[in-house]
Amino acid sequence: MRTEQIEAVRAACIKATPEIVELKFGCDIRFALTDGGGSLATVLFSYDGDYVTASYAKFHENKAGTVSRHLNKIEIIGRPIRLADVLLAMGKPVKYMTPSGLIGTIHKDVVRVISLWNLRTDGLEQQSDQTIAFISSLLTV
Repeated sequence: MRTEQIEAVRAACIKATPEIVELKFGCDIRFALTDGGGSLATVLFSYDGDYVTASYAKFHENKAGTVSRHLNKIEIIGRPIRLADVLLAMGKPVKYMTPSGLIGTIHKDVVRVISLWNLRTDGLEQQSDQTIAFISSLLTV
């Protein structure tokens, strides 16, 4: 259930901010190695269409090193989903008026999302089950 909710939130965030899955500094990629195995790494420098070049690529198998390989297949996973992505995906804000007469706009659930979000670890996948479930209920109809 949690995985499906994370994927639903991620899809809504990507729809609102397509640059999340652009191949650029800090995004995750998956690529096939010549031996047929796959590896997951974080891009730290560049991709020119054929080669990924990164010094100190962060391999998610707890390895580190320099990567420069010809790639036949590359899957761009993108960067982690953050609070800003969720807020952008929430859509159009509503108008409000304070008791003192100030007028502004805010999405009606933004305060709840911010209050639930663990700001010490900004990634979506590090948030509590309660936070993910609430955000998923907002972004998926």
